Amino acid sequence: MRLLIPMLFLVLLACSESKKAIENTSSIVLSEISSPIIDETYATRIQPVYQESRTKYFELIHSRLEVSFDWTNSTLHGLATLTLRPQFYSQDTLILNAKGMLIESVEYDNQRYTYNYTGEELTIYLPNTYRKNDTLTLSVKYIAQPDLRPHGGSQAISGDKGLYFINPRGENPTKMPQIWTQGETESNSVWFPTIDAPNQKMTQDIFITVEERFATLSNGVLVSSEQVDGGKRIDHWQQKLPHAPYLTMMGIGEFAVIQDKWKRSTGESIPVHYYVEPEWKEQAQNIFGNTPEMLSYFSALTGFEYPWDKYHQIIVRDYVSGAMENTGAVIFGDMLYSTAGDLVDQNWDDIIAHELSHHWFGDLVTCESWSNLPMNESFATYFEILWDEHKKGQDAADFHLQSDKQTYFRTTQNEGSHHELIWFDYDDKEQMFDGHSYSKGACVLHQLRKTLGDEAFFAGIKHYLHQNQFGTVEAHDLRLAFEFVTGLDLNWFFNQWFFAKGHPILEVTHTLENDSMHVLIKQKQDLTEFPLYRLKGKMQYWDAAGLHDVSIHIENEVKNIVLPIADTLYNYILDPDQDWLVEWKENKPDAFYEHQYNNATHYYLRKEALQVLAKRDAKKYQDLILSGFHDSFFDVRLEAIQQGNRIKKYAEQELLRKLKSSVENDSESKVRLAALTFLKDNFPKDPDLLPLAQKILNQDVSNLCKAKALQILTSIDTSLVFQHVELWSEDQSSTIRIALLLFYAEHGDEKSFASFQSTMNSSFLKGQDRMAAMLHLNTYLTRIKNQEIRLEGLKLLNSFYSPETYEALVHKFVLERLSFQLKEELKQMDEEIAAYEIAKDFVWVQRLQKERIELLNVLEKCK
Repeated sequence: MRLLIPMLFLVLLACSESKKAIENTSSIVLSEISSPIIDETYATRIQPVYQESRTKYFELIHSRLEVSFDWTNSTLHGLATLTLRPQFYSQDTLILNAKGMLIESVEYDNQRYTYNYTGEELTIYLPNTYRKNDTLTLSVKYIAQPDLRPHGGSQAISGDKGLYFINPRGENPTKMPQIWTQGETESNSVWFPTIDAPNQKMTQDIFITVEERFATLSNGVLVSSEQVDGGKRIDHWQQKLPHAPYLTMMGIGEFAVIQDKWKRSTGESIPVHYYVEPEWKEQAQNIFGNTPEMLSYFSALTGFEYPWDKYHQIIVRDYVSGAMENTGAVIFGDMLYSTAGDLVDQNWDDIIAHELSHHWFGDLVTCESWSNLPMNESFATYFEILWDEHKKGQDAADFHLQSDKQTYFRTTQNEGSHHELIWFDYDDKEQMFDGHSYSKGACVLHQLRKTLGDEAFFAGIKHYLHQNQFGTVEAHDLRLAFEFVTGLDLNWFFNQWFFAKGHPILEVTHTLENDSMHVLIKQKQDLTEFPLYRLKGKMQYWDAAGLHDVSIHIENEVKNIVLPIADTLYNYILDPDQDWLVEWKENKPDAFYEHQYNNATHYYLRKEALQVLAKRDAKKYQDLILSGFHDSFFDVRLEAIQQGNRIKKYAEQELLRKLKSSVENDSESKVRLAALTFLKDNFPKDPDLLPLAQKILNQDVSNLCKAKALQILTSIDTSLVFQHVELWSEDQSSTIRIALLLFYAEHGDEKSFASFQSTMNSSFLKGQDRMAAMLHLNTYLTRIKNQEIRLEGLKLLNSFYSPETYEALVHKFVLERLSFQLKEELKQMDEEIAAYEIAKDFVWVQRLQKERIELLNVLEKCK
């Protein structure tokens, strides 16, 4: 009743006899109106959290930015001229996002505007009321101060200050001074005033003033480059086609620019450039060289030719994420810096394909809210799989899809996180960057493809892109595009996969009755929390008549499939192409799994069969496990190696032979590495291990294999290692350099510190290897009790400190470990001094007191 009383009051006021009605209303009602009584016997209902799209009071049309930099103070001086129009309703106030700036003025055409600035939002009081078709232009003069903002970020994007000055004063010899930006999600408003929302689209001009020695990169094309006084230059980059504000970028530094190109179907040449540090210019083509082919493939696959006027890529230091799809100017972290030997172990096509595909899904067609982020990220993740299918084959694509399934399952198991793919009640928009938006979404798109068929799926994508180009979308726009093309009602698919939580958990059993097989499938997910799923696909079974393919449709809680059997049933497999995002509870006989291993075309089914049989009876199935060393796909061969522990006591010599053959002959470096590691861990005294390791060091093209071989040599005879480490001392590979530092950490002498200095002062270490270098240096400084070297080592450690990166956590950990070690040494030294004092050996007391002062000095520097 409490909620009805205000409503009754409003109705009474609307009546022509409202005064009389109020006078005649009982005193109880009047008292409730003036001072509501809360009845605690009724549950209070509140609206659920709903993270809606940003309300568009204004449409952002164009941004003109004029920027210059104070490298010493890490600030940007800017003039932003914005052109806007009211979205629909008349407006006399404009609110811009402008975070942590100094606002100097807001004006246009010599007219100053009144404004209020909170430090996060700039509210501008307009001199006139602007109506729907009016255009407003104004300029904001400001200073951006990104380093003064409190440190923020998330697991996916570790910083949110938008504009990053890296080693701006040149104090760190390991990093080339550079500036770069990171706008997603809403961080570009740290360095220019804007409406920082994904449902805005704008064109832009950026005028960047820099010293002559710097290269610049931004969105669009370089229209002009003009020399000005003071040895400086103004580069004008123009973005003619509209994109979201979070996609605006800058990159500045003494980069080498390697030029490539791609041709449209019209024959027009589109520039494709790679920005890298000069030391890496010889490797740029090896790293990025497949980009032009990707441009052609994705243009053909989507039915929408790459729309932007260039495609440049840049590698930066201390990046706060993996990569970012800024329109026509993609940023990557320094993990991409790779030698030929590194690329054998890990090429970067997946992440390159991911960012390129965003130029259709994210840049051309953009999610209208962060709740709809899967409209960007699910597609980009799935297009990694499609690239693998095109370039490497079906097994590689299947492997990638399985990896995404497992990533999503781990997300739900480890974090207990079950939420909708389109997630409207998140606490923080940064939570959207998780195993759902990426991995689950990719798997869902794959299921949609298999449900509709390839022709319909890609026709739907083409229609979706053309229908929504340069606009913003929500998931329903995707559904409507597929429905338009196919004529199907797809609400059932989108409701269960996009707008509901979870995934199916299927329990499968089978029975034989006379000449029939009954396959009973039960949906075991909690149906009070998760939906009852509809799944369309197929199953296979084998009997005396051979292989049978059967279409199946699951839609109820229990599904009983009855199939005729000719004589003997050898096996059945549900979802033989592994298209479904499903967890299985199934327990087939050994004979069925043996048949599955020998007959399944999908690599994962062979791997699964090998795992199950090895666990059930390794002795009985040792030959089957050993045959896995010869499987056509590397992941099954890896599984056979992993199961080697189960059969070692039954087939040691044959296992040894297979492992050694894999080390020498397998085409996949991951398999060679796994076999070599298994030999090191399980057969460390085998006489062939040393010559095998030496052969790897001299002949293998994989740097990871070489690094493992170096560990083996170290464990056998350290004297054999020095000839190799000297040869590797100038190698650019981060993997090789870390292998050397590990060796020196455990076996080096005081002279070895020079290797730490040369490596850690170089530009060759990247990402996680920089963290490994700090850990190895800690091990070295703990062993080498030379206080001068320790002091120099601390300086080296401190040069690696970057507060916005994960290196900061490792830096803190290393200093704490070293400090603990030094305190233990100090305690031991105090005990020795006390003992010498009792013995009245004052020469040693004096010597130790001097060493104690030196040790205390080092300990003080650890703080």
